[in-house]
Amino acid sequence: GRDPDGRLYSDDSEKVFGAARAIFQAKGMEPAEKTVIGLPASSIAEEAGIFGADLIAMGSRGLDNFKKLFLGSATTGVLARVHVPVLVIRDKEAPKAGDLRVGIAVDGSETSLAAARFVAAHRDFFGSDAGFRLINVVNVFEELSYSYPEESPLPETPAETKEAEMNFENLKKKLPGLEKEAFEKAMAPVRPIFEKAGIPVKEVCLSGDAGIALSKYAKKKLDFIVMGTRGRSNVQSILLGSATSRVAADGKVPMLVVPA
Repeated sequence: GRDPDGRLYSDDSEKVFGAARAIFQAKGMEPAEKTVIGLPASSIAEEAGIFGADLIAMGSRGLDNFKKLFLGSATTGVLARVHVPVLVIRDKEAPKAGDLRVGIAVDGSETSLAAARFVAAHRDFFGSDAGFRLINVVNVFEELSYSYPEESPLPETPAETKEAEMNFENLKKKLPGLEKEAFEKAMAPVRPIFEKAGIPVKEVCLSGDAGIALSKYAKKKLDFIVMGTRGRSNVQSILLGSATSRVAADGKVPMLVVPA
């Protein structure tokens, strides 16, 4: 904790290390300490690579304004630069290990499979009594659009309008089947991961925009949420517009972001 570039940096570092050190020492742990001068995101990512970190833990206030969170956050910058899971802790006290309600967001993509594999391989990370929920969000409007002909012209005559209305009514009747099909498609590749690991899971189907639905569910029903991400080289564009970004910006529970 004593850098060679001046007393000022050492004093600042000690203010940070002192409080954190006490927390670890209370648990009988003696963490290594290192002060680095530079931009937080790039410096943390570089040091994590040098150290060979398996996981990076960081705090985040979870600001309501997306731009404030994702364009100015060191957490976001680290996410853009590393290939290991990042644990994002909120302002409020983190839940204690035990009967945690852990949600894993799945959509059938490789990113969500990466998140599922991490959880299955590190069950003890969440505590022996944790309960796991696989959560998929079905966007009914997207499912309808997939079923509607892409090149259908806009109705111009009363007869065409009536036909279009009948077609739409028929599509709405198909919605329950479409929702079930989409849900099964997302869950099918994930189930074997937990079955092989012997981990019982509860399956949850939500509707609507993925980011909004997951954020609301997490606030009410979860103590912890796990999501996957591809990560990008452009720091400013990292996660913007994705369900992961919405949950991170809006969420109140700890979040584990696992890169694919």
